[in-house]
Amino acid sequence: MCEVAGGLEHAYGVAENALGADRAGDTERARQLASDASGLADEAKARLDAVDGDATVASDPYQALVMGYLHVGQAAKALLPEWANTHGMTAEELDLARTQLGAAEAALDGC
Repeated sequence: MCEVAGGLEHAYGVAENALGADRAGDTERARQLASDASGLADEAKARLDAVDGDATVASDPYQALVMGYLHVGQAAKALLPEWANTHGMTAEELDLARTQLGAAEAALDGC
C-alpha cells in the first residue's frame, strides 16, 4: 500500500499544480495537469484494487487511500471542461485529500 500512497501523493501534487495554473489564468495548462492528475489517481486506484484480503481492504490505511483517491480525482476533474459545474470545488477537495492521505501515511507508519 505504500506504493499506492506514493502514487496518490504524486497525483495530489499534480492536481495542486493544476489549481495553481488555474488561479494564474493558464486554463490550458490547468486542464492538462488536471487530466494528468486524474490519470495518475486512476493508476493508483488500480493498484489499490489489486490488494487482496478482507482484513487489508477493511483496514484504516486502505480506506483512507480510497477516500484520498476519490478526493484527488474530484479535485482534478473539477478543472476539466466536462465537469465545469464543479469548478470551484478543487481547493476543498484537495484539502479533504490531504487529510485522508495524511491519515493513510500515519497508519502505514510513514512509508
